[in-house]
Amino acid sequence: LHKQEQADEVKKNFSGDSESDHIAFLRAFRGWEREKNGGNPRRYCWDNFLAHNTLQMLENMKKQFTELLKDIGFVNNSNPKHELANINSENMKLVKAVLCAGLYPNVANITPGKRTAKLYTQQDGKVKFHPKSVNYGVPSFSSKFLIYHTKVKSSSIFLHDTSVIPPFPLLFFGGDISIQRDDEQETVAVDKWIMFQASVRIAELVKDMRRQLDSVLKQKIAQPNMNLYCPLSDDPPPCSRLIQTIIDLITSENYDKQHERLAQGKHLYYRK
Repeated sequence: LHKQEQADEVKKNFSGDSESDHIAFLRAFRGWEREKNGGNPRRYCWDNFLAHNTLQMLENMKKQFTELLKDIGFVNNSNPKHELANINSENMKLVKAVLCAGLYPNVANITPGKRTAKLYTQQDGKVKFHPKSVNYGVPSFSSKFLIYHTKVKSSSIFLHDTSVIPPFPLLFFGGDISIQRDDEQETVAVDKWIMFQASVRIAELVKDMRRQLDSVLKQKIAQPNMNLYCPLSDDPPPCSRLIQTIIDLITSENYDKQHERLAQGKHLYYRK
C-alpha cells in the first residue's frame, strides 16, 4: 500500500499543474529519454515506478510513427528529435488540442464540487475519475471540459487517463458546430451538447477556419510535397498562416482573450 501511494505521488509530480494524466506520461517518458543519454535509465524506472521494457516499446513506436509521417510528407526527417519536427513540442496546450482531436468524442463535462469535481458524459450521465488519475479528488479545474481515453464500469463508471482541456480545441477539433439564439444571448454548441457562450460571428469564424483546415489537409494528402507549415519563413503560404492562427488561438492564456481576438478579427489568416 505504501509503495502504491508513492507511485501515485510520483505520477502527480510528473503531471504538475497540467491537470492531465497524458502529460504526466509524456514527462515520465521524456525523463527516461534524457537518462538514456549518459544517465541510468533502469534506476530512473525503479525510482519512478516505471517499466523499462514498456518505455523501450514506446520509443520504438515513436520512431516507426515518425517514419510513417515522413513517408506521407508531414515531416522532412525520420529522426523524431529533429528540430523542425519539435517546434511546438513544449506547447502543452497544443499537445492537449492534439489529444482532443484524437480522442473526441470522449468528452466529459466538469462541475466543481466540495470534495471532488462532478463529471458527466452525454452517453452515461454521472461518471467518476478513476482513483489512479492525477485529477482524482480535485474539487475544481481550470476548464469545464476534459477528454479521456477509456471508461470502465464496476461499482460506478470510471474514466481512465483524463486531461482537462480549454474550449477552443473542442471548437476546432470536435463535432458539428451549431448556433442557438434567444432574447438575451447566443450559444454555440458542439454536437448539440457541449455548450459555449459566444457570438454568431465567433462561431462562423471558427467554422470557416475548420473548413479551410479540412481542405488544406486533403490537399496535403493528395500532394505530399506541399509545404503545409512553415513557421520559420518570412513569407509563409496561406495554409501555414491558417495553421499558425489556430495554434495562436489554442495557446492563448485564457478563453476570454481568445474570444476577444476572434471578435475583433485579430490573428486572422489571409486566404487566396
